[in-house]
Amino acid sequence: MENPRQRVKQHEVYLVSYANGVITCISPTGQVEEYIKRNVHKYSKEKLDKAIKKRLIPKNYKIYPKFPKEYKLINEEPAVLGRVYVTLTDSQIDS
Repeated sequence: MENPRQRVKQHEVYLVSYANGVITCISPTGQVEEYIKRNVHKYSKEKLDKAIKKRLIPKNYKIYPKFPKEYKLINEEPAVLGRVYVTLTDSQIDS
């Protein structure tokens, strides 16, 4: 029996842009895809409203799929695009 906590094989995807919580990247198949940060769908409406006001996520966040766990985001230009976090956290919302 496999351990459900085993690491998922990750595929490297390259960051194209990041704005307002939307991650645009090149998928392993070469397609340009857009995702929302992980964990967005677990928050209450109040927390999400706060995140929207802080521009951590867009108002239309529901149209984007969450960033897949099997993807590892590669940012070749962190000096230009800055550090990109793929998971929305309480500390980001509450800071």
